Amino acid sequence: MKHYGASDAIVYGVIPAAAPLIIVGTTMLGVAGSKADWPQFGAALTVVVAGVVALFVGPSGAWLAAGIGLSIAIVGYAIATGNRPVPLVTR
Repeated sequence: MKHYGASDAIVYGVIPAAAPLIIVGTTMLGVAGSKADWPQFGAALTVVVAGVVALFVGPSGAWLAAGIGLSIAIVGYAIATGNRPVPLVTR
């Protein structure tokens, strides 16, 4: 992108913060949706939204948006799955 005239702020600030969130998040959305794992689906959707927000807030704000979005996704997933009963395995 640098060779095509994109600024340093885009090449080194926004894209490295936003692109992995969007790419990995949409992949996990598909996986979680196919398994009907709704806590994982919600966490992946939060990651994708954080990536999209990171695209529009500028280079330094992109990293902040990515960090806040990932924190919300992790805490939300932990809360959603924290009280699940453990299945009993009997022999």
